[in-house]
Amino acid sequence: MAKTRQNAKKKLTPLTLLAILAALALLLSALTYTMARYFLASDSSTAAVAEPFYFASDRLSDEAPEPYYQIEAQETDAISIPFELRNFVDSLRVTDEEFRVDYQAEDVLGAEIPGTSGSVTFTGGGGAQTHDVVLEIDSSLFAEGSTVRISATSMGRYERRLTAAYGFTTIQNTITYTVEDVGNMVVLYLGGGSTGQVATIAWQDGLIPDTSDAVFSNAAGSTATVAVESGRIYTFTFYKKNVSDKYTKSNFTVLLE
Repeated sequence: MAKTRQNAKKKLTPLTLLAILAALALLLSALTYTMARYFLASDSSTAAVAEPFYFASDRLSDEAPEPYYQIEAQETDAISIPFELRNFVDSLRVTDEEFRVDYQAEDVLGAEIPGTSGSVTFTGGGGAQTHDVVLEIDSSLFAEGSTVRISATSMGRYERRLTAAYGFTTIQNTITYTVEDVGNMVVLYLGGGSTGQVATIAWQDGLIPDTSDAVFSNAAGSTATVAVESGRIYTFTFYKKNVSDKYTKSNFTVLLE
């Protein structure tokens, strides 16, 4: 008697089906949570923006060209260089975090000039703040014709360096002049002194100054004053009342105030 083999198919019971569906639900929930975390992290990273940092000065800058200042002083003077350091640009742009600024003066080779280094600290949450700094530099360390550089560098989360260069010129306390007698005219050549000084010119009564020159427009009698500029040569013309008269340097007096 032949036997027929039948493949038995297992039927899913309701209980088994519920268990599978529950497992799928848990898997989907975990996947959704993971993706949500990923997108949140992604959104957070792309939305992050660095907080603005403001550090400025009234004389120093990090922009080109570098600021340059010319100082005139006596050769034996200590040279004072004042400047401000600020944690703001204006009332709307203020750094709210604490940071330190180191400053110093450097010679033409970039080496620190002894006794010129220091630091200031801007406090966090203190609003707009200004620190006044004055560096005293011995003129012997400040060679004429060379430059000294002042630098201020913010330290901490943001590093920013502001600089300015300073030149030095010795004040000239002497003034020189020569006189040339040319026909009916006398020409006075004047030089020396430093910018900001005033020279007083006096001449004899036999001469009439050229009043087209602004220096003589308000001349008082036989005297006039001129504000000199360093390195400039001035030329002043006088007319003779008597053409036959001869004039030399001894007929003029020039004093530097």
